[in-house]
Amino acid sequence: MSGDEWPSIAIQSNHSFSLKERLADFLTLSRVVIGLVILSLSFVGRDAYITVVILVLVGAATDVFDGKVARRYLGENREGKLGKHDLEIDTIFVLCALA
Repeated sequence: MSGDEWPSIAIQSNHSFSLKERLADFLTLSRVVIGLVILSLSFVGRDAYITVVILVLVGAATDVFDGKVARRYLGENREGKLGKHDLEIDTIFVLCALA
């Protein structure tokens, strides 16, 4: 290897996830974002009450649908990359909503 050559590292995956297969992870991750938005709106006060209620409902809907989407597109016993962290993400969302 000469001085101006860099070693290349090839990372290969056995399975590349399609958009449908990543949808469950997107829904799971969206709950974190929604929770943080809810938390930031809690500092606004009563003016943001309706927005917070709508975001809590949307967050709850993403919780319902991420499991259904994962079972449909990934199979009964499979989960996306964030599926194993679903409980922690749900806890973060609930704590932000309660704040």
